[in-house]
Amino acid sequence: MPTQFTLQGLLGSGLAVRITEVLICGLALAVAYRHRHEGVTMALAAALVGSMLATPYLHDQDLSVLLLAGAIAWQGPLQPWQRRLSLAGYAVLLAVSYWGFGSGGTVLGPVLVLLEAAWLACGWWRDAGLAEARLAAERAWPLPPSRRRTWERRR
Repeated sequence: MPTQFTLQGLLGSGLAVRITEVLICGLALAVAYRHRHEGVTMALAAALVGSMLATPYLHDQDLSVLLLAGAIAWQGPLQPWQRRLSLAGYAVLLAVSYWGFGSGGTVLGPVLVLLEAAWLACGWWRDAGLAEARLAAERAWPLPPSRRRTWERRR
């Protein structure tokens, strides 16, 4: 079991790690709540990434959940930094699959954990480019008139 891909494996066990895991769960819930009007893609992706960060135990095949989270997130409007972090995470996952969990995992594990945390943080922070992405997503999948009025009021 590759412990270098979890917070508990990187930081050890203790109260500080448990508090960090609870804060990560809260951040994932906050990201899902913040993007609730944009569809279900960010909520699902944030839940998957948050659960991967907060879990104390992780098996090799569990890393495939991050691929699923990335695929789901790319279906919705993402910020440019989230797209870049997703691609970087994909590159790290490819490196892990190539070099394995041995010596390469000690370097790639902390990098992947940092990328996951940064991706969640970018999900909370919004920038001006996201409004353009929302408009592009609305053109691709128009909202029904009842939801459109609600969405425009909240902008």
